[in-house]
Amino acid sequence: MKPHAPGLRPSRRAGLAALAVLGTAALASGCISLLPDPGDPDVVMDMVADPATPAVRDPLPVSLGVGTPVLTRMHGGQQIVVVGEDGSYAYLGGIRLAASAGTTVQNVVLGTFDRSGAVRGAVRSLTIARPDFELNFDLDRFDVTRPEGRADGTARISGTARLTVSLTGQIIATRRFEASAPARRGKPIEAVRGLEAATRAFARDAHDWAVAQLRTRLAQTAAPAVAPAAAPAPSRPASR
Repeated sequence: MKPHAPGLRPSRRAGLAALAVLGTAALASGCISLLPDPGDPDVVMDMVADPATPAVRDPLPVSLGVGTPVLTRMHGGQQIVVVGEDGSYAYLGGIRLAASAGTTVQNVVLGTFDRSGAVRGAVRSLTIARPDFELNFDLDRFDVTRPEGRADGTARISGTARLTVSLTGQIIATRRFEASAPARRGKPIEAVRGLEAATRAFARDAHDWAVAQLRTRLAQTAAPAVAPAAAPAPSRPASR
């Protein structure tokens, strides 16, 4: 075995350093990429209350808290749920909501009260503010149906609303609401626009119902109690 000449002993450390230099040069030249192509980012869409919401002339002197609606885990994220003709579920690709579905619906409901001015103030529940009443929702549907053939899809939202007294938790009234709007064929953004239209209609119906319930409640508490009529005094027989 021939010995190595002085100064020519192979070095593993030097070999690794040479590979690192070659790899750095290759990355700098742009010929090799170790990272996957990120692709096109998703379009982010927000939902707002209907700008045409009419103002209320005689606002109520109470504050109202709007809770974050409760949804299933599948419906509660930022992705749009699409329902197939066979009842299967999928997420709409290339687009997502700016916030979770619950916060998105809450924003539309709050915006509806802000635009109408129907109450002294509308706030988010579970904040530092303590409103007089609270409006909460349990949603069981927040999705769009897949367009079939030449027919458009349908954006749908449905659930139960509960109006309660904040201090005691007493339930004043409960009602179920449903709303839908066309989800037109074409780009994914059309599905979100349809879902926004349905959510606006849902928020308006819940708004009108809650305001009517609060008016009735305030009228009942403000009405003075009527004292029962006194019984007539018994008549005495005439003296002779």
